[in-house]
Amino acid sequence: MFGLLVVDHRRRLGLTQEELAGRAGISVRTIRELEAGRVQAPRPASARLLADAFGLEGTQRDSFVRAGFPPAERPAVHCLPRPATHFRGRAGEVARLLSAVDRCRRDRSLVVAVDGMAGVGKTALVLEVAHQVADRYPGAQLFVDLHGHSTQAPVETPVALGLLLGQLGVPAGELPDDVDGRVARWRTELAGARIVVVLDNVAGSVQVRPLLPGLSSALVLVTSRRRLVGLDADEHVTLDPLDESAAVSLLAGVIGAQRMAGQDRFAQEVAGLCGNLPLALSLTAARLRYRPSWTVADLAERLRNAQPPVVELAAEGMTVAAALTLSYRQLTGPAAELLRRLGLHSGEDFDEYAAAALTGGTPATVGPAVEELLDGHLLHERGVRRYRLHDLVRDYAGRLAAEVDEEPVRRAAVRRLLEYYLHSMVTDLPDGTMIDGLHTPGWGTPSAHRRVFASEAERTRWEEAEWRNVLAAIGVAERFGMDRLVCLLARAVWGFHWRRGNAGILITVQRAALAAAQRLGDLDLTAMAHNYLAGAHARCGQMAQTREHIGHALELWRATGATSAELLTRVNLMTLDLQSGRFGEVAANGHWVLAQPAGAGESAATRRRLAINRANALRMLGECHTALGEYGTALHFLRRAACHREDLGGEGYRWAFILFEMGRAHARLGHRSVAPLLLRRALAHFEAAGNETGVAEALAEIGLIHLHAGELGEARRLHESAVRRTERAGSPQGRCLALNRLGGTVLRAGDVEAAAGLHRQALDLAERIDARYEEAVAHAGLAAALAGSDPALAARHGRTAERLYAVMSAVDPYHVDTCR
Repeated sequence: MFGLLVVDHRRRLGLTQEELAGRAGISVRTIRELEAGRVQAPRPASARLLADAFGLEGTQRDSFVRAGFPPAERPAVHCLPRPATHFRGRAGEVARLLSAVDRCRRDRSLVVAVDGMAGVGKTALVLEVAHQVADRYPGAQLFVDLHGHSTQAPVETPVALGLLLGQLGVPAGELPDDVDGRVARWRTELAGARIVVVLDNVAGSVQVRPLLPGLSSALVLVTSRRRLVGLDADEHVTLDPLDESAAVSLLAGVIGAQRMAGQDRFAQEVAGLCGNLPLALSLTAARLRYRPSWTVADLAERLRNAQPPVVELAAEGMTVAAALTLSYRQLTGPAAELLRRLGLHSGEDFDEYAAAALTGGTPATVGPAVEELLDGHLLHERGVRRYRLHDLVRDYAGRLAAEVDEEPVRRAAVRRLLEYYLHSMVTDLPDGTMIDGLHTPGWGTPSAHRRVFASEAERTRWEEAEWRNVLAAIGVAERFGMDRLVCLLARAVWGFHWRRGNAGILITVQRAALAAAQRLGDLDLTAMAHNYLAGAHARCGQMAQTREHIGHALELWRATGATSAELLTRVNLMTLDLQSGRFGEVAANGHWVLAQPAGAGESAATRRRLAINRANALRMLGECHTALGEYGTALHFLRRAACHREDLGGEGYRWAFILFEMGRAHARLGHRSVAPLLLRRALAHFEAAGNETGVAEALAEIGLIHLHAGELGEARRLHESAVRRTERAGSPQGRCLALNRLGGTVLRAGDVEAAAGLHRQALDLAERIDARYEEAVAHAGLAAALAGSDPALAARHGRTAERLYAVMSAVDPYHVDTCR
């Protein structure tokens, strides 16, 4: 509308209606009527006077004056490409954009910017919306590919305007030569018209900004691989890959439901290998569609075996890799380097510290490259300052790294990453030195990229975020033949996964470490791997393997004269013998540990680690004497262990175990004021450290105190909670204990059938993992539960319990020496 152009120019000059009237020499009423749209076409003289008042010249003046005359009727223009045949999984985005169209006033334009990674379906989305609303914008439907990411050069503004005006029927001879003139003509043509304009494949905000309408009723849909943060759009939509169901639906749409029959599992695998990316899915399905002898299972196998899978995603010259290459070529040098380095990182996600390690920079220097990859949708934010690569982008980046970077460059980047993870895990608190391990031959020179944490809680949060990445890093170390780092990383992850009961992970990792150590021919590292494999098998209740590996570790460390390392293995053997009820062996190994020199002449860190192992030995001696009913002796050892609180860091799971054993000993002595206090403090430390087994055992012991006090409801609640915690902990020993304690409480409540069932579960598990003490408890519980229904069987269970307690010289867990 001519009136809208008048408003646009008047506001540009900052004039009021009265001031414009005075400058043009026409009435204020005429200007008001024009701007309100009550007069559609001014007199030619008025149009020329207004053009003079606005200072318009040349083609801008001609376009303005021409807009004052009613346009000749012209046929509607339909330049949109056909919509995607198999459009799936974007119902939410389509509904959002249609709602925006519904809300937009008819005399206002609506600008929508859609961004996302290559092949995610941006063009398909805007074409679907454009076709759905075409009847609401009958003036024209225009489409221009601006080649922002293409093998061709990006379309320049004058050319783009010429293409758009040409689609509207403006003869080439009437096109102004200068950019400003074409912009004015473009906006003049749009004034008052209901038109859809699709500006596809935009390089950036600068390229598209001159193409936006002024005062008009147009719908403009813009797509770009970059986030158009500088574009003043009414709606910004970021597309992610499809969900699995939509991805499978797209496959089915292309190849047909008949060929999908019975192939659901393989279709899901294909979708996953395509990263649920519409372009990859379409190319893959197209290959299958024209190969009638192939099944979906065949396609899945081809993709699975492709190295990397991105190379198989091609059809008729179109490839996912080619699409990604166009994005890669737009990057600056630092961002391109970072993308290649990230192809070496096989973890789930990363932060700027890992990115800095890969590039050899700092979090501050790598930040702009991270932001550039985010803006280009080659990275995605996964959380606060955490990022991930789409699987296909990672495959592509890995290929780039192999093609562009020399092997020494790649190996150096991988080593920096591995040492970043390793040294962040083993940096001691609070002074930032690295733990001088009794059972490692040395961690190496501290990485310049390592994290130094202010507290154990901060380290734990980091470990929670990174543990999957560290496991992936061990695989990277294997692939690059960095065997020593395989061994050291396997040692470094031990504590975290032990506390969380991830025994299966520990076995896998320590087996990798053992193989790496044997390849190196390093006896110390081999012994270390055997030692920790023993612990992992013990956690799974695989006692034969446990004793085998611990025997190998002792043999190797004795052969190498590594007394301090042997000390650790004996402490581990104490843990094993406690579970098996071999309390004599526990005492013998414990006193051997205490008889070793305190570490005079060693570094402060080594002396501290020696002290930690002495504290562990003292604590297990206390646990041993509690099982024997010698509570005073138990507290003597436990108080000596507590003297090492500073060495233990004053918190965490090690200190929690000492508090727990002290609480248990006091409970057996009937100290009902101090025992719950100690046990609840231990429980809080276990919770903070994420030690589910410790939490379960503390709950079980607190439950016994309530049981002795006759508070059956609270005792049962605590024991049921303990059983649930052991399910999460993956600790067979802890589960035996919790099942037995719950069985005893249920029996006291009169439910003999449920009690018998719980004790049978505990007995089966205890026999399987050689947990003799809990085996005795289970037999005693069954004797009590079956006394009424099967006296003979109950008697046999009772005799077995008595025999086991006698062999161990132990007392049952319900024993209380004195009530005070």
